[in-house]
Amino acid sequence: MVIKPENRGLSEFYYGYTDEHFAQKRLECLAVTKDDIVEVTKKYLYEPLQEGKYSQVIFGNQKPELIKEMTNQGWKIESFIAENVGGEAENGEEDEEQ
Repeated sequence: MVIKPENRGLSEFYYGYTDEHFAQKRLECLAVTKDDIVEVTKKYLYEPLQEGKYSQVIFGNQKPELIKEMTNQGWKIESFIAENVGGEAENGEEDEEQ
């Protein structure tokens, strides 16, 4: 990925992540093996499923009419994670660019 000169350092400024941090994370991702993925899959997906533990996650907006429709279709809505990543604010108003 090419980073424009005027954007260099923004990740460090905004989030505290340096270029070295990203380089290290990239190396860690590249070092993951098939056996690592199989082990994690067994531990966090397969074994809990065998014990009757499971989760379903749906990503989407939180419009009341959608929640009502999904509830009417038999979905059990337990909680929302309302982390605002941009776009609509929790109060339904658009976020302002800073």
